Amino acid sequence: MKIKWILFLILSLGLSSNLFSSPKVRHFSEIYNIDSNAIQCQIYIDNWNVKDAKILIKKISLNPDFKNSLELQWLYEIFNSQVNSIEHNFEPAKESILRAINLSEEVQNPEMQIESFIVCGDLFEEQGDIPNALSFFLAAKDLLDKGYMPSRKPFILNKIGTIFFVDKNFNQAANYFFEANRLYNLYKDSIIGVHYWMQNAYGNLGLCYEELKDYKKSLFYFKMALKVIQIGAFPKERPLGVIYSNMGHLYHSMGDLKNAKKYYEKGVQYTLDPNQHELRHGAKKQMELAKILIKMNLLSEARWRIDSSLKIINSENIIRLKGTYFSTELAYYESIGKLDAALFYSKKFTDFQDSTYQTQIKLGLSKQILSHSLNQQIVENELLKKDNELNNIKNKGYFGILITLAVLFLGIIYVLRIQNKRNQELNAALSEIEIQKQELQFSNSNINYLLQTVAHDLRTPVGNNLSLSNLLLESIKLHPEDKDLVKLMNTSSQHALSIMEDLLDHSLIERGDILLNLNNFNLNELIIEAIQVLNYKADIKGINIILNLPENSIHAKIDGSRISRVIQNLIANAIKFSQKNKSILIELKENPEKYIISVKDFGIGMDETTIKFAFDSFTSVGRTGTSGEKSYGLGLSICKKLVELHSGRLYVESIAGNGSTFYIEIPKLN
Repeated sequence: MKIKWILFLILSLGLSSNLFSSPKVRHFSEIYNIDSNAIQCQIYIDNWNVKDAKILIKKISLNPDFKNSLELQWLYEIFNSQVNSIEHNFEPAKESILRAINLSEEVQNPEMQIESFIVCGDLFEEQGDIPNALSFFLAAKDLLDKGYMPSRKPFILNKIGTIFFVDKNFNQAANYFFEANRLYNLYKDSIIGVHYWMQNAYGNLGLCYEELKDYKKSLFYFKMALKVIQIGAFPKERPLGVIYSNMGHLYHSMGDLKNAKKYYEKGVQYTLDPNQHELRHGAKKQMELAKILIKMNLLSEARWRIDSSLKIINSENIIRLKGTYFSTELAYYESIGKLDAALFYSKKFTDFQDSTYQTQIKLGLSKQILSHSLNQQIVENELLKKDNELNNIKNKGYFGILITLAVLFLGIIYVLRIQNKRNQELNAALSEIEIQKQELQFSNSNINYLLQTVAHDLRTPVGNNLSLSNLLLESIKLHPEDKDLVKLMNTSSQHALSIMEDLLDHSLIERGDILLNLNNFNLNELIIEAIQVLNYKADIKGINIILNLPENSIHAKIDGSRISRVIQNLIANAIKFSQKNKSILIELKENPEKYIISVKDFGIGMDETTIKFAFDSFTSVGRTGTSGEKSYGLGLSICKKLVELHSGRLYVESIAGNGSTFYIEIPKLN
């Protein structure tokens, strides 16, 4: 009973399906490839095709390796939990997901743990137990924050944004939806149906700003959601119904009854279609439409809408919409002057509200999130405190040794002072150099921390600018001059984001915190994609890129995004340091021990001094390109360390005036 009232409290806030419904598209991790039926089974579940899903679940259990494979048993429990949840068999669903969590911990697979926590959170959310759902979403977020399955992170941020919305913390909710949309754009190539999720986040932003009374921004984000829906490759009826009906509510809040009626009617048309699984949302929005029709004195149509909604409420047993129904009947009978009936429904509505108030509990969900983050910070601070204490002990030891050495050193100098004054001056100079070296190391540490902080804080607004400019270029008809400005803004944002990613990677590498996401990648495709990204730079200088790839594709187990960055950096440098109308040769080879990628240009080349410092961080030998392009001194340093993290090697062969050839060598993993 308590669960039902919590669910009523949440939905009575007026949230739409944008905030709580699951789409017919999702991300698929490599862990779903452990059985040939798994991905298709998940697609059936996401489209509520329980019958076919059960057939494939049975096939998974008949796999010859099932009894000896914890991974297959985990898949079986994950799918069983989701199917039982769809059929509202919540106790069996809960038992299955708890077994799945135990299996993921036994296997010690973070990706399986993340998926288990998300499915468990979804189960509690479906039951209306939002505090418990939030606990599992936060547990998934903790693992995602450590670098596992980065393309899964925007889903969790979207979920947590809805929790802040439920707790009426609309500004914080908007921040989470913004960040989720930035990550959807960042990982769009690895998220199936990413445009569905982007429109979902835009729709949620529209709801936030409506609650904040910023109707202009709210309308903007609803319209952005509609534009993304148009370009997305997914069934459009369901999201269109939700967005249109929410726009109807917005126009009603703005006092524009004509547009409110128009958009409510369009939204209700879609959401009342039983195939769209939005009957609850549709019935609620249809009663809101009825109230508008009453205000417009369209009473017969309002009556029809009310009766239609009541049929859905009774057939679906939607208890939480009874209050909305009573208030709508009250408005109707007041408008036609039937005061006895109006008084009857007024009492019904009051009793319903009172019973809701008596059973209502304060969720405090925002506090739960903030408390979770605070506890994490406390643990991190405690570890930092102990680390500082250890460093202090070490420093005291070093200081004592330094004092002892200084006394000995001064004694020796005093004895030899007359005989060897020159040696005394030399030793003093060496001591000064050592002190300056220590000060420089301390300064570099502070600079590294400052760069990390600035780059991290600037990445989100720059990423938002990049996302918005991409959407403007894709979906809005612009004047040619305006389009050029948007392209310039897009290019500048991409350049700024690239520099920030370099700074963040540099900081992570220096601190040893970087994690590789190793998967099988097609090296041929990575090289071709890198060339496509940089073709426009080559075209500007009339440079011809010659590609020499094997006929058969070569696959390697690598972190694809990071090796792709290395290849792009080397090609960009080749373009930068080549004169106009020259050529660049890119080759891919393999032997029994390693893969070899080479990028050869016929540009200005490097002398021995330049080669010596080419791979140093913030090197002072950074050069200007042949057309005045700037260098920032980080690219090759990061590239070398990323290749070395793969146990590989990055080196260069070059002669001043005769071009350079960079080689990436990556060993084959067993």
